[in-house]
Amino acid sequence: MILKRKSPVWTLCVLTIPQREPYLERLFDSLRKLRLRRSRWELLLVYNWDTQEEPYAIERRLLKLGKGLPLMVNFNVRNPSIIGGRIQQLALCKSPLICFIDDDVTLHGDILDVLEERRIRHLVDGGSAAAEIADHRREHDGDHDPEHHILREIVQVENLKCIAEC
Repeated sequence: MILKRKSPVWTLCVLTIPQREPYLERLFDSLRKLRLRRSRWELLLVYNWDTQEEPYAIERRLLKLGKGLPLMVNFNVRNPSIIGGRIQQLALCKSPLICFIDDDVTLHGDILDVLEERRIRHLVDGGSAAAEIADHRREHDGDHDPEHHILREIVQVENLKCIAEC
C-alpha cells in the first residue's frame, strides 16, 4: 500500500543573502520550537545572491542549518533584488497559501492559525492577496514589466488594508 503525503497548505518563504545567513539559525530554531504539523506547511528559502560559491555547498550548509524542517533551497542569480526574489518565491510556491518571512525574525505562537484567521477576515472584507495577484495579472497582461507593477500594487493594497484595520 502506497501512503499518500498530504500537500501542505502553507509555504513560508524566506529571502536571504550570504551576509544574513547568521540570522537564519535563530529563525530556524524558532520554527522548530513551533512544532507545526508537517502536513500543514513547507519552508521555501531563496538565496538571493549571485555568488561564486558552489550552489550545492550552499544548499548542504543551509539544509544542515535547517535540519528537521521541511526546507527547500532555491537560488535567484538572474535578478538578485528584493522584487526579483519575491517574484521567484511566488513562481516556486505550489501551496494555496504563502507567507513571506524576513530572515531576521523569530516566530512564536501558532502563527498559521493567526494568519488563517486574518485571511478569513480579508475574504469577508472583500479580498485576499491571492485575489489581488490574479486580478492584476489579468489586468496587466502584455505589460512589458508586469511583475514589478503587480508586486508593488499588492504590497500597497495590503499595507493600506493593514493601516485601515489597525
